[in-house]
Amino acid sequence: MAAQAVAGMVRSTLGPDGRDKMVIDENGDVTITNDGATVLEKMTFNDPFGTMTAHVGFAQRSEVGDGTTTAIVIAGELIRGVRDLLSKGIHPSSIVAGFRTASSLACDKLELLSTSVEDKDDPLFEQAITSNLAGTISGTEGEALAGLIVDAFRQIDDFEEGDYAKRIAVTSRPGRRIGESEVRSGALIEKTPIVEDVPLEFDDASILLVDTPIEVDDSNRDLVADVSNPDRYQRFVDRDSSVCRRIVDRIAEAKVDAVFCQKSVDDEIAQLLAKEGIPITRFTPKPDIEFLARLFDSPIVSDLNAEIQNRTGQADISYTESQNTFYLKRNDASAVTLVLRGSTKMVADELERSITDAINFGGQLLSDGEVVPGAGAIEMELAESVRKSAVKQSGREQLAMETFADALERIPCILAENSGVDPLEVLTELRSAHDDGKTDAGINICSGKPTNAYASEIVDAAAVKRNAIISATEAANLVLKVDDVIPATELKTDS
Repeated sequence: MAAQAVAGMVRSTLGPDGRDKMVIDENGDVTITNDGATVLEKMTFNDPFGTMTAHVGFAQRSEVGDGTTTAIVIAGELIRGVRDLLSKGIHPSSIVAGFRTASSLACDKLELLSTSVEDKDDPLFEQAITSNLAGTISGTEGEALAGLIVDAFRQIDDFEEGDYAKRIAVTSRPGRRIGESEVRSGALIEKTPIVEDVPLEFDDASILLVDTPIEVDDSNRDLVADVSNPDRYQRFVDRDSSVCRRIVDRIAEAKVDAVFCQKSVDDEIAQLLAKEGIPITRFTPKPDIEFLARLFDSPIVSDLNAEIQNRTGQADISYTESQNTFYLKRNDASAVTLVLRGSTKMVADELERSITDAINFGGQLLSDGEVVPGAGAIEMELAESVRKSAVKQSGREQLAMETFADALERIPCILAENSGVDPLEVLTELRSAHDDGKTDAGINICSGKPTNAYASEIVDAAAVKRNAIISATEAANLVLKVDDVIPATELKTDS
């Protein structure tokens, strides 16, 4: 089935030794990545079940920022098991019930095995970030970048739960080593001012953020000037100039030092602002405007006719002409920017995707506050728990629950395969370890032997595993409930 093909496509990306995929889109653009969701995002599926499986990964990344490949692989393995169960004559409703029971048991067991992360200074938080990056960037560079991410979280002040990740921006600059990446307090905005011959260095500047066009409103006047009559044409021009002047006066009277606009800006307004010593940008990306609003803790102005005096933010401004970049910094640590380096644009872009996912993962982890042992340890323990519960079931649900346990065990097996270790040997040794009560036993990809995941500082977010199990189960059950595919076309009847 297409669902299994999708899972097979991304399974080799799983783990610290996972391989990269080169995806070439219809325009010939090349993307090299080992993020399962990114791979599937670049592809087009003709099969609805393939699309459904891909959306498991998209939902996983959207919800918790990690575990996309894990969720897709588990979903694929469950669907593979469904075919065997159906061939044995087991009714789909029994399989659905068995999967739901197993999923519920696994999630309950997950809660019992979870360890709390106190805050961003907890060593478990840094270990989780490092483990998250291991699948993308390993070795000393991965550890260094994990340290930068943790440093970024620790630099910003305490905010409401779930708000941390929104206060860390990520930008990439090709041309240097990854090790030269850095954390900078404040924001970097890659834009040039409309008029460049203006002051671009300010201390404690008053900054206005606008998400609406700054231009003359054409809705209530003729759009065509009568050039045959000089007086009428001059009145047309003067009226525009008068409107522009009023807009500039409002901004200047509010003692604004700089303006960042998300939409278009009239050239005459930009020139008049420049004469007042006020730089302005246009078409500033929406994410940049929103990030600046969080940095300043100030609103974004949508109507320049309203009061703007008390709707500005404060920050020091500097400008690097060679990079066409504004640097805005505040004394308080309300937001930071991670500046990533990479030898080429392709490397830098992939790094930016990975770090952004890791930051979202970190924000989710601080919100959820729980970790579980990694390296396949949690999947093995959950599989054992489900399998022990399955034997207590008298109906055919027992076989579905055993299939569910098999699907969970595929995660450590694939970790072993991708590391060049015999998966069967790993599976038997891990089963033995967990049967002996070693709940934290996972795979050491170097030796191929069981290792204590916590002692090896390999941890995962509990929310990631929980969401992967739930999403995969729902996807498999959704497939089970479909008994026919009917194209939504006009039915043909015999004449």
